[in-house]
Amino acid sequence: MSEYPVMVPEWLAPWVLNDYNPLDLWWRAHWHTQSIEGPIYFLLLCWVCRRWWIPLPLALFVNLVTHPLLWYYFPWFEPDPSYLAPLVPAGMDPVYITWLVIAESCVVAIEGLLVALAIMRWGKEGCRAPAPALFYGFAVAFVANVPSTLAGLFL
Repeated sequence: MSEYPVMVPEWLAPWVLNDYNPLDLWWRAHWHTQSIEGPIYFLLLCWVCRRWWIPLPLALFVNLVTHPLLWYYFPWFEPDPSYLAPLVPAGMDPVYITWLVIAESCVVAIEGLLVALAIMRWGKEGCRAPAPALFYGFAVAFVANVPSTLAGLFL
């Protein structure tokens, strides 16, 4: 079937990249991400949600949307590092840093929109307007993703 150390189901084989098998590390990385971002989302969203239990499934949901996209589809993307190369410290790969910045920016944007939609639907009365919901959604997504990304870089 395949030469990968982990067996890949036939239906998934067309999406597995050449020598990169995201199934090897995705499950562990996903729960690593959940363990870091979940409490942050929970704490920051308890202030704006009407019910105390809404932030937990919301944190699980936004990561279940963005994490597979990041692991399975972004490796196909080849960024042009020319605009970030002057900012990259010596000794670091400018292509990887550019890829990381673009990928994490997309993740923060998607998660921020999802959180903002949830706040507009299930938020407290003062937070349900679109402008505060978008601001708070993007801020929460950014604050939750920064420690997760940094921990992923150092592990």
